[in-house]
Amino acid sequence: MELRQAIDGFARRQPLGWGIVAVVVVAAFTWSYARPVTYTNSISFSVNRINKEATTDYQYDGFYALQAADLFAQTVVSWLQTPSVLVEIYDRAGISSNAAPLRTLTSRFKTKKYSAQNIVVTYSTPTEEEGQRIAKALTDVLSARTAAVNRTAAGEALFEVPAAKPVVVKATPDPWLVGVLAVVIGVTLSIFLIPLVDYLARAQPRP
Repeated sequence: MELRQAIDGFARRQPLGWGIVAVVVVAAFTWSYARPVTYTNSISFSVNRINKEATTDYQYDGFYALQAADLFAQTVVSWLQTPSVLVEIYDRAGISSNAAPLRTLTSRFKTKKYSAQNIVVTYSTPTEEEGQRIAKALTDVLSARTAAVNRTAAGEALFEVPAAKPVVVKATPDPWLVGVLAVVIGVTLSIFLIPLVDYLARAQPRP
């Protein structure tokens, strides 16, 4: 069946076609507004170099400090992709991590390094209170791990990773986007269903 024939079939049986579209639109809005409420949490971290070691080897200490911060920021990003670290965050927050499967666990946090010293972590939670608990646990775990690595000869930490105030937004569906997608899907579905309905009608034995 050619697309032109399918479109002609939709034009010929518009009541049925638009009825299918209406059903799809109603189903889409019902699903989007009936699904459980979720909250999108975003928290940014700054990678700051502290306790610099005295040295005469480098004339451009500011440049090397930025390079070092960039490398350490990549280490922080890798922590948030490590299952054991994520389980530690959930345990510290007092929330079940449901660690199996691992792919599900590692996909809960979206981590992006925007610059050498700016990391943003985004995740979703069913409640605002749970998002706050995870944010605090996340900050504590990263601070503890940062303090334990990259120390100077005197045993002082070279970096700190302070967190900004978390941003929490209630996730709500965009009605325009839901409506447009539903209409497109409904029209496409009706174009292919109408010929099937016509075929079944012709196949019915006549009295």
